[in-house]
Amino acid sequence: MQDNVEHGHEKLHAALDNFRKFNSGNRVKQAALGFMIQHFMSQNEAQDLENAFNMLDKDGSGTLSKEELIEGYKEIYGINYNE
Repeated sequence: MQDNVEHGHEKLHAALDNFRKFNSGNRVKQAALGFMIQHFMSQNEAQDLENAFNMLDKDGSGTLSKEELIEGYKEIYGINYNE
C-alpha cells in the first residue's frame, strides 16, 4: 500500500513538473500536447497523466485553476513551497 502511495506521489511530482514547464495558455502548445499524448504516449503513460490531472482537479471541472496547481505543489513539495 505504501509503495502505491509513493508511486502515486512520484507520478504526481513528475506531472507537476511537466505542468510547470508547459504554459497551457497557448492554444498551439495545447494542440501539440494533445497530439503527443495521443500518438507518442503508451496507454499506461496517458492513464498515469490523466490520473495525476484528476488528483489535481479537486473541483472536477476538467481544468486546473491556479489554486489547484498551488495546492498540488504544496502537497508534493511541502507547505513552504515558494509560489
